[in-house]
Formats: sequence, C-alpha cells, structure tokens
Amino acid sequence: MKGVLSTILKPYYAPAGWVYINHDWIASNPNPKLTKWLINNFNDLRLPYSDENKDINEGLVVHLLPHFKVLMPDVVIHNTDPRAAPAIIEIVSKKTGGIRPHHIRNNPNPGLTQFLIDSHIDISGNSNPALAKTIIERNYRGEISSNTNPDLAEFILSGPVFESIFSNPNPGLTKFIMEHYKHEHRHNLITNTNPLLADLIKSRVEITDYSFPHVGRNSNPGLTEIIKNISSSYFECLATNTNPKLYDFIKEKCADGNYTCGNPLIVKLKPFFN
Repeated sequence: MKGVLSTILKPYYAPAGWVYINHDWIASNPNPKLTKWLINNFNDLRLPYSDENKDINEGLVVHLLPHFKVLMPDVVIHNTDPRAAPAIIEIVSKKTGGIRPHHIRNNPNPGLTQFLIDSHIDISGNSNPALAKTIIERNYRGEISSNTNPDLAEFILSGPVFESIFSNPNPGLTKFIMEHYKHEHRHNLITNTNPLLADLIKSRVEITDYSFPHVGRNSNPGLTEIIKNISSSYFECLATNTNPKLYDFIKEKCADGNYTCGNPLIVKLKPFFN
C-alpha cells in the first residue's frame, strides 16, 4: 500500500522541522518552493495589511491575485512574476490607492517592460535587461548607481558616481570598487554581496561586535567563515541571511527566532512517508 500511495502522492516542501513558525512572518518567505505550503495554510496566516510590508511570497500573491489586487495592491505592484503584470498595469492605470507609474519604476518584471518605457519615467534603478537600451538612450541616472545589470556598468561609470555604488554587487563594477575604495566607503562595502569583493571587505573593513549586525545580514559566500568565527551577541541578524553555507550555523543560533521563517533557506522537502 505504501508503495502505491508513494506513486500517487508527491513529496512537498515545507518549513524545516527546527523552524519556529511565526504566522505573522512566514508569508514573507520568497522561496517559490514554499508557495504550495503557504496556499494550504493560508487561513492560518496573519498577513500584515500595511504599506511597509511588500515582501509576500510571489507565488502566493499570484495564486490569490484577485484577493491581493483589491486588498493589498501595494504588495501586487512589487511582484516580479510575469503573470502578475496585467494586474500591476491595471492598478497603476486606475491609480488604485494613489499608485502611479513611479511606484513600479524599479520592478524588473518582464511583463512591465513596454509599460515602463511608455510611461517615460526615470527607470535607472531597474535591472530588467530589456530596459538597458532605454536607460542609456534617455540618459536616466537618478538611481543608476544601484543598478545591478552588468550591461549597464560602463554607463554607470560614465557619469557622476555616488557613494552608494560601493554597496552595488554588479560584477561589472568590481574593478572600479577595488581601485577606488576608501575608508569612508566601509558602511556601504560591508553590505556588498559580490563574491569577488569578499577579500576586500575582510581586509579593509573591521568586523567588530558593533558592525556584526551589518555583515551578519550579508549573504556574500566569501564572508561565511568570518561570520561563523566572530564572537557576538547579535546573532538574530543572521535570521535573514540567505547564504546556503550558513544554513547549519543559522539553525544553531536562530532556531527560536521569529524572523527565521522568512528566510528562503529554511524550506525543506517533506516526504509523505518517513
């Protein structure tokens, strides 16, 4: 019987057994593998009806799009799933909740490409590759220092460079950051997730108990060992770190944390039979 059922019932993904399930936060987990579990447990979720929380699992939003479009349009407009694009365009076009085109200017959803181009707003921070040509031709620069599209690296460096560039993981900026880094840029550099800059961070930024909350959130794989070895009392900052090499360390230090359940790493395959 077990063998027969195993061919019918497929394993599914769920939060790992050690994770403290905080129903106020679990819906924010972005891992698409968790979508089915969230749908099945939707009635237990306590969604934050607030403009401050835009990080709700995209698959869950798409699955219940009519619900979210009416009750939480501010969540829908940040969704990068192409299936949500028509709803986003409708929300913006109708100015639902006062939402205008500039509210979606940085959304890389491919379904919004032409809509954003036609809106004639500054989309310099948008990493959608299909928008690179428009950004360059129209010389959009308002948020260009934060753009992670490698194809725009040369354009980024052809104009005024702001301090925020040192936190940009864009691989095309690696050489520039290494050659122009100064001590005053340390607060930006310590958050950079570019693996090629890990050695620079370790050699030029002093990692102390005070600065640990910043580096502890950095998912840069090159910082794995320094995070594990530092002595700190602020390990709760690790709860949101998405570096897979830190999974066991996060489990050890943050198993009881309320925010850990929002980390995409905690999703595990749950078999129907053990």
